[in-house]
Amino acid sequence: MRWRKPLTREVQYRHRKQGKEMDNIVTVSAQAESWRGFTDALKELLSADIITVGSSSEAISLAQKNCPLAMVIDQNALDKPLAEMVREIMVIDAMINVACLSDLPEDEFHEKTEGLGILMQLSPNPDVSEAFQLASRIRQVSTTQGVTGTI
Repeated sequence: MRWRKPLTREVQYRHRKQGKEMDNIVTVSAQAESWRGFTDALKELLSADIITVGSSSEAISLAQKNCPLAMVIDQNALDKPLAEMVREIMVIDAMINVACLSDLPEDEFHEKTEGLGILMQLSPNPDVSEAFQLASRIRQVSTTQGVTGTI
């Protein structure tokens, strides 16, 4: 069975390959200024624009309009449960890489978010080293994702 991504995503993919458009990374947090080093590093490492929003509804709207490369979500900034937010993002575009800030222990976070497609858990105040880890994972996943494929 062959599948094909929506035309808008294909156009964006071609534009990125041709250098016509930068990728966007959406950060969802009321306190994104406190992780400026993290976002600056991501911007540099992934050649991406960083767009910061303060609410779930703004993030969902951007996911629908911009097809971001990734979303970094501070679960404390959400006006809905994290699982619900991630499910909404995946319905819009399952190719959006999602990372979440959480102070939960790794095992507990995994238990609560298993099956949602979250790429990575980040500390509540991510730093440059976490930006390197996230960029590496995004690159790894992005190089295995094509515009079309076989299931």
